[in-house]
Amino acid sequence: MYTLASLTCKEPLVGDQKTIPPRFLFSFVDKKMEIEGQATVKESQPPKFALQVDSEHKATEFRLFSVAAPHMRAFHLSWVSFFACFVSTFAAPPLLPIIRDNLNLTASDIGNAGIASVSGAVFARVAMGTACDLFGPRLASASLILLTAPAVYFTSIASSSTSFLLVRFFTGFSLATFVSTQFWMSSMFSAPVVGTANGVAGGWGNLGGGATQLIMPLVFGLIRDIGAIKFTAWRIAFFIPALFQTLSAFAVLIFGKDLPDGNFRRLQKAGDKTKDKFSNVFYHGIKNYRGWILALSYGYCFGVELTIDNIIAEYFYDRFDLKLHTAGMIAASFGLANIVSRPGGGMISDAVGKRFGMRGRLWALWVVQTLGGVFCIILGRVGSLGASIVVMIVFSLFCQAACGLTFGVVPFVSRRSLGLISGMTGGGGNVGAVLTQLIFFKGSKYSKERGIMLMGVMIIFCTLPICFIYFPQWGGMFCGPSSTKIATEEDYYSSEWNSEEKEKGLHLSSLKFADNSRRERGRKEDSETRPVDETPSTQLLEMLSEEFGGRVALAEAYYKALTASVRNHFKGNGVIASMEHCNDFMFLGTEAIARVLGIFNCQGGGWCPVARRNKSANQFSHSVTCSASPKDIEWNSGKSPVSVKGADIFAVYMFKEKKVRLLKSSEKLEISLDPFNYDLLTVSPVTVLPRKSIQFAPIGLVNMLNPGGAIQSVMVVGDESLLRIGVKGSGEMRVFASGNPVSCKIDAVDVEFCYHDEMVTIQVPWPGSPKLSVIEFLF
Repeated sequence: MYTLASLTCKEPLVGDQKTIPPRFLFSFVDKKMEIEGQATVKESQPPKFALQVDSEHKATEFRLFSVAAPHMRAFHLSWVSFFACFVSTFAAPPLLPIIRDNLNLTASDIGNAGIASVSGAVFARVAMGTACDLFGPRLASASLILLTAPAVYFTSIASSSTSFLLVRFFTGFSLATFVSTQFWMSSMFSAPVVGTANGVAGGWGNLGGGATQLIMPLVFGLIRDIGAIKFTAWRIAFFIPALFQTLSAFAVLIFGKDLPDGNFRRLQKAGDKTKDKFSNVFYHGIKNYRGWILALSYGYCFGVELTIDNIIAEYFYDRFDLKLHTAGMIAASFGLANIVSRPGGGMISDAVGKRFGMRGRLWALWVVQTLGGVFCIILGRVGSLGASIVVMIVFSLFCQAACGLTFGVVPFVSRRSLGLISGMTGGGGNVGAVLTQLIFFKGSKYSKERGIMLMGVMIIFCTLPICFIYFPQWGGMFCGPSSTKIATEEDYYSSEWNSEEKEKGLHLSSLKFADNSRRERGRKEDSETRPVDETPSTQLLEMLSEEFGGRVALAEAYYKALTASVRNHFKGNGVIASMEHCNDFMFLGTEAIARVLGIFNCQGGGWCPVARRNKSANQFSHSVTCSASPKDIEWNSGKSPVSVKGADIFAVYMFKEKKVRLLKSSEKLEISLDPFNYDLLTVSPVTVLPRKSIQFAPIGLVNMLNPGGAIQSVMVVGDESLLRIGVKGSGEMRVFASGNPVSCKIDAVDVEFCYHDEMVTIQVPWPGSPKLSVIEFLF
């Protein structure tokens, strides 16, 4: 049973009395909850979503053909708008044989225009990442699309090589919407599916590079057949991608949401999202070397893809003497592979991440991108049309899958500077495209087939630095987490915030993300690093709850009783709305010998009548010092009261410190808590074995929040030197004892034990049946 003690504070509680009640006493008594307190505001309801979500309200599932708001709606808006920008940026290459004749373009002019189309997005992508961090992906994306749409319209009036280069340069800025697409998906989808969401959104957006190879020749042919001459038809054709791009921007603005809970501006105004500073976002982004390595490797998967989009139609048209439409269809197959290849890369990243964690994601990225380089070399060496088409398609699959795999890693590099890291990586793709075209495809230094072969060599070499990416909490390609220094997800992501920011609670969203990122340890690594006492909570709770209809039935009954009690005592206000969320970890022990005191510092959190939701008031968050005593326990309450008559000494186990203290009934234990922190004290009466004067007190399974809830019986048997405890569950069992036991047995089988700091520790295995585990300590 839980008893959550009131805080007796030596420091005055500060805060707005409308939002933060001065004092609460929470008492859980069987299935009934009695709550004393004061409040004057209305009840809040948790947001509801069509998809399953995690603690950040990010979707933990991906339903491709759903348009449910906000997660899947954001997905479709992001890829469609990015697709429109890709169509606009690469609308010119399939019509180049016509445009070059009309504008008298040289090979150098065409090469410069191709470079211009991707170079503008280099800095635009970095800027877009920062804009997403500060203003949200919805506003950042729509603004850029609308700003670049006029350049697409102006392509129709280009009259020289210079004007053609300029319109391609400014149109290319729109490719920075890729960053907002990836940021948006990383903000909407949780770790198990973020690679898939990023891969499909990016891949289907990139599909525009292939689709435009089909669309523009068809539109051009249709306009020409209507009666326009060819030098006029290509100009009119550009109004189609321009209009498509404009409409997509308005759709993003009207129907999109930045985050599952709403738009940046509204959340910041309500105090539910901190407005970060540009300098902090920029600093933590550029100092993270992992972002730079991913930018380099992305330069030679996505950068290569952009390069191929610019040259491949002309390559097949000139080398194999094909018709314009035929060359466009072959070139389109490269970009159209994005419909499966990049999403496939994201799915592969999630699949290997589920089994092998972050190390698996890195290995998969390196292998796939390296193979892409090999096939690029082969493409440059084959001489027949049929073989070139086959190799090009295989090459496209690996090249584009590597793009999806890259953005299976990017969301985990930084939480605070996610947008900037995405922008750096995306910008690296454009830098790679610029350098590749400058080195291999500008002018006549290399033939296109030799340039393609040398580009493959560059892919292989620029992929090697992935081997140096290392996460202290997960490891890298060739080594696991550090064995000498314990690093956790919380340590890694909270390191982006200084102590002053942490005191204000600004890092809490990073801690939520860290908790949801634990699966990146992988199954194997997690089983090796997880303490043997750590049993999956759902499995443990299912066994503990089986007498009550199972975990779900018990949680439902608990939730209903809690909600009824809240409404009864607080008249429908929202002061403790967060307590109404059904939490499987809060299992109420019905036969507990030891009981729990929960101590919380919730200053600065409360109901806001203006925003009509719970919010954080950081200015009222302060450390507090409180006292707790065995007298705070309601020993006589509940279905099975515990008699402490004659007990003068109590063992108090501190959950956070994992230590035990002895207190007299009248003594108090002082505890200091930082804002939004807690501690749990398991209190158990001390009994003395008369024969050997051994003091003992059962603590319980300390891997549970309520350790004593697992203890079903305690008995002294035989010659009063044998202690027998009935335990339901598995994990690390601890018992306070003033002396070292002679032996320990579980179900009559001798087991190893550890005795340290007056605590006996043993590992209770999973029993495999509903029966209790009988644990015997012989002193």
